Amino acid sequence: NNLFCVIPDAEVEGEYISNYMIHNLNRKTCSVLWKNDDSGRGIFDSFKSSYAKSAGTIISDFAVENDTEMKSILLNIYNSNVRTIFIATNGENVARIIRQAYSLGLTDILWVSFAAAESPELLETLSALQCTNFIMSSYSFNNMNVTPKTAQFVESYKYKFNKMPQVYAASCYDALSLINNYIHASATYVIEASEGWTLNKRLVSLNDYGIEYKEVVAIEPQKQA
Repeated sequence: NNLFCVIPDAEVEGEYISNYMIHNLNRKTCSVLWKNDDSGRGIFDSFKSSYAKSAGTIISDFAVENDTEMKSILLNIYNSNVRTIFIATNGENVARIIRQAYSLGLTDILWVSFAAAESPELLETLSALQCTNFIMSSYSFNNMNVTPKTAQFVESYKYKFNKMPQVYAASCYDALSLINNYIHASATYVIEASEGWTLNKRLVSLNDYGIEYKEVVAIEPQKQA
């Protein structure tokens, strides 16, 4: 079986965020709040490894739940003279934590998060607090994109579900488009079990398969030990 993923995994995204903080923002010290589950641990481990390689220092890190009382943790971070927090948890929890920080008067923290934090509640919170010191990674789908293919997808999605599509709806659409286009391009091609790398190269040869990305990057399968 083959698994198709058209969004970055935690390893890629964690490294990207780390490099951006170091090289673009010159933020070489930070604290990390990460969701206490496999997804939170995955992106934290990637971020931590990459940050250390670029001479960044994580002053402290805390695993958090949706109901974790944050005020004492936030004061601990602030009193250690940290003004940058990488926060890797769901959007509702990010919003809750930032609200608690603002209730303590901690308004000069730079918050950095990842794409999975995007949520209506987070956007509403940032707007209500007039918080402008928040940045996050984002996948490339833009539902306001005016390309014909994206416009058709948006209109069809709105007709079906009566709302605008967000990034994961677009990602699922692209994953299925990739499989569908591969099948049509390979209708007469028999794939043997030993030809995984050939399959990978054929995927790269596909063009214009979806609405998010312009290319597929091939990663050669690792040999089993």
